[in-house]
Amino acid sequence: MKKAKWKHLIAPAVIVAVIAAAYAQVWYESYKRAETYYDEAMGKYAAGQFVSALKGERTLSPDGKNYVFSGGFQQVLETWEHPFALPKPAVFKRAQAKIDELIEEKMSISDGEQAFKQFFRLDNRFLDRILIRVGDRYAEQGQKRDALDVYQTVLDAFPMNEHAAAEAKRKIEALGGS
Repeated sequence: MKKAKWKHLIAPAVIVAVIAAAYAQVWYESYKRAETYYDEAMGKYAAGQFVSALKGERTLSPDGKNYVFSGGFQQVLETWEHPFALPKPAVFKRAQAKIDELIEEKMSISDGEQAFKQFFRLDNRFLDRILIRVGDRYAEQGQKRDALDVYQTVLDAFPMNEHAAAEAKRKIEALGGS
């Protein structure tokens, strides 16, 4: 009689084990890919290529026959941002911290302008934050007109982003713009 009770549990247990093994394999492959992206991004970061470190880049292969993608910190986040992608590995938090550091501390005005020109309408992620920081850098250098222009660009380019629009408006008002 006891064997009969356990027989109906074997099939569900096997199914759960197969699903768990498949998830573990996908998780591990995602982890390795994210680590590769992070390492590639850190190489660009160390070389002062901050836009490429953030967004990744396509370059011509050494043999010149095709293009290859080299990841950035953004690709690490994209690998793990789905709410069911759990547990999130430490590389996810490290990439988030590096993104914040790049935008807030490392990117120059020209880096920010390059990122906007290169990625606007292709991949807008982080561009609002980058532009606000570019405006801040102009303001710090006493270039009020340029700062106001950049903040206005944030309003024009990202009108649906309430947080960015509110921050840009606040900064325009603080500089005496309208």
